[in-house]
Amino acid sequence: MLARIAKTLNVPVSEMFGEASPTSSAVDEVAALLAEPGALELLKAFADLPRGVSRSALVEFVRSLRSNQPG
Repeated sequence: MLARIAKTLNVPVSEMFGEASPTSSAVDEVAALLAEPGALELLKAFADLPRGVSRSALVEFVRSLRSNQPG
């Protein structure tokens, strides 16, 4: 599982154990995003959707929610 995550992030597996490298910021960003309440559940639900229209629709829906926020 860790190897798949590292491959998806385009980083060596050793990066996942905190060894510093130029791509550490990408791993840190992903870790911070996944630490948000509900983020992991949303990602799991997204991964369960069939690829294609359903996933695209969900991404667009979430983006529309973000753009409708005041501030």
